[in-house]
Amino acid sequence: WAIIPYDDSGPFAKQGDSGAIIVDGLGRFGGLLTGASGPAESPLPNITYATPFWWLWPLIKERFPGATLCPAAI
Repeated sequence: WAIIPYDDSGPFAKQGDSGAIIVDGLGRFGGLLTGASGPAESPLPNITYATPFWWLWPLIKERFPGATLCPAAI
């Protein structure tokens, strides 16, 4: 996915954010931040890229069969 800013509020992501989880307004996992298009100081739009969760989750479950997004009861 490409995440493109729609106003002048600044870039969606900054250096070092790769690997961060992107959530929606309800806290649901939407994707994994994978990179951005350029320096934050650039006058051009800074485009952020993410890998969608629906594509990642089967790969995660294959490699880690017990993986869950829900905390275990203690």
